[in-house]
Amino acid sequence: MKGGHPDLAVSVKPGKDSVAIRFEQKQQVDEMTSRFRFKVGVRVETASGRVEQLLEVKDSPQTFEIPVKGKVKWVAVDPGAHLLHSGKFEQSEEAWTLALAGDKDGATRVRAARALTENATPGAVTALAKALGEDKLWFVRGEAAAALAKIKGEAARDALVAATGQGDPRVRRAVAGALGAFRGDDKAAAALASMLGASEKFPGVLQEAAVALGRTRTAGAYDRLVEQLARESWNDLARRGALVGLGELADDRALPTVLADTSPDRAEGVRAAATMALAKLGRDKDSDRDAVRERLESLVQSGLLRAQMTAVRSWPSAARTARSACSTARPPATSTAA
Repeated sequence: MKGGHPDLAVSVKPGKDSVAIRFEQKQQVDEMTSRFRFKVGVRVETASGRVEQLLEVKDSPQTFEIPVKGKVKWVAVDPGAHLLHSGKFEQSEEAWTLALAGDKDGATRVRAARALTENATPGAVTALAKALGEDKLWFVRGEAAAALAKIKGEAARDALVAATGQGDPRVRRAVAGALGAFRGDDKAAAALASMLGASEKFPGVLQEAAVALGRTRTAGAYDRLVEQLARESWNDLARRGALVGLGELADDRALPTVLADTSPDRAEGVRAAATMALAKLGRDKDSDRDAVRERLESLVQSGLLRAQMTAVRSWPSAARTARSACSTARPPATSTAA
């Protein structure tokens, strides 16, 4: 009944006829946060079959020896992700590769995809590319895309480019976001430009692809994003993505357009996206900082909530303006009960 959660360091050490699983709680223990006692499921996959146990962790560190028959292939701790915790789970790259390809639990496969970014080996890229193309669950495929973005390199990029035609729009959106990590890469930019074509009908994909294209900062991205500004879409997501993409692109030519889209006659979401882009452009170009600062400070006092919030988050002087406005505002009337 206190605060915090277990921050775990879990490691696996396979033996001849057993596997040792060590739990260590890394959270700072104080008056608010305790050392936790909890139960956690563990599944050991071996060449001879599957062993499942429910372990009770009481101390830190604490090691459990689980008897097994056959070579240990991989271990799944907390399959299904039922335990509220943070931390790191260490086992070999071979074990994580096998888990990504063969574990029955989507949460374990997501953890495997994240873990494979640690060493960024060619084998890890191959395993992630296969998961991106073949896994049955969209969110595992999306996690594989995010992992490939962290690893980078030509093989990772090519795997992402090959996945731009995925049938599930949620996966396409994840792939688009991942391609944005390849700054200066013409092949990644070309794939993103293609994702902005007329055949794409899902606004969320258009939004993410436009933002990612701006992040590549490649030649030709400006013209493609300007074209996207005129595209009709649900909730203006295509236009909003193009505006944020122009901010990420850091192209001076975008400033007049972005400034215009912060005006009160624009839709609320468009103003917020333009405000975000404006702050980014102002940070990257010293000569325009004063004009950007003045516009952002005026937005703080405009009464347009989403634009206000975006300005405050994006620019220090806008945040100071907001604090000043709050400190000088008259406090609400209060009454005292008799």
